[in-house]
Amino acid sequence: MNTPKVTREDASKNSPPATVEEQWQDWHDTQNDYYLNLLRKRLQEPRLIWVEQFIALIHKYLPEIGQVGTNAIRINDFGCNVGHFYRGCLDFGPRANYKGYDISETYLAIAQEAFGADGFERLDFSVADAHRRIRPADIAVISATLEHVEHDQIALGHVFATTRRLVLLR
Repeated sequence: MNTPKVTREDASKNSPPATVEEQWQDWHDTQNDYYLNLLRKRLQEPRLIWVEQFIALIHKYLPEIGQVGTNAIRINDFGCNVGHFYRGCLDFGPRANYKGYDISETYLAIAQEAFGADGFERLDFSVADAHRRIRPADIAVISATLEHVEHDQIALGHVFATTRRLVLLR
């Protein structure tokens, strides 16, 4: 059975991405209008399951985040995409100080459009000097990101070096 090839031109059309095996190497090729509108729509729907799971883990291992009068807990979200985890952090109110990092200006623009400009920053955390721009945090979150990172060992080194208490990775 011949599987049709997906071209860059196909990926850029305003239609759902083809369900054929991935034929392109650059993940940016999937950033067509259909996919970006889907991301915007998902921000209006119930939170993603993994977000709920991570929020529950934070409550379990850092119960003080729910206590009034405690210092804010810093949360770094590596590969924040369009801010899905930020939505979960809203549960913590001012007791969570969120920072989302992503390499995609397109994703960050959607996150900033939905939640405001504060809290999101463009950063490739897999480059050697990235640690200079990553703020220290209590919690680090990495969801569906490492498979897109060219230098994953460097990236993880930065995450562990800048995180004091809890790293959540999926």
